[in-house]
Amino acid sequence: MQKHRPVDNLRRLTGCPVLLIHGTVDPVIPFSEFERLREAAPTGTRFWIVEGAGHIGSLGHRDYPAHLEAFLGNSGAPAPSRGEKESADEPTSAPNPAAAAH
Repeated sequence: MQKHRPVDNLRRLTGCPVLLIHGTVDPVIPFSEFERLREAAPTGTRFWIVEGAGHIGSLGHRDYPAHLEAFLGNSGAPAPSRGEKESADEPTSAPNPAAAAH
């Protein structure tokens, strides 16, 4: 049986927009795994770290629609470099996530 390794799959993604979202208190996927994915992410990947969110907790976050709309609406636009985050480690209160500088 082959082990599922998201980091390997992520390394193979090229030429398509990627948005990685992770909650800081996710009990299923440790934050250290997000950091590994972040390092493997292709150039142009966008990141949103959701302070205090658990596994899939960002779906109910007040800023989720704005982050998703910004990503989908700007998927052809240059994204921050893979070492940068789309917003601060804390959830942004700005309706436009680009204003928070990933």
